[in-house]
Amino acid sequence: MLQRKNIRLPFYNYSTPGAYFVTIATKDKREILSEIIVGTVEDAGPEVKLTDYGRIAEKYLQQMNEFYTHIDIDNYVIMPNHIHFCL
Repeated sequence: MLQRKNIRLPFYNYSTPGAYFVTIATKDKREILSEIIVGTVEDAGPEVKLTDYGRIAEKYLQQMNEFYTHIDIDNYVIMPNHIHFCL
């Protein structure tokens, strides 16, 4: 099993109010959440097209503050094998 480096600050209390950047990855880096579509028009950038799993993840991200009233998700992006969001 892959051992990840602990990037948490050793003396910081993560239960205190503040802004947090969170990343959640899929198991084995499986690309099941979305697909990146390269624009066909020269000026158009890439587009993220959600899969069924990605739509489920988005639904629960958008509802998270209903369950946890003390948090707000400010921004998020659902990539093919991971999700980033800001609290």
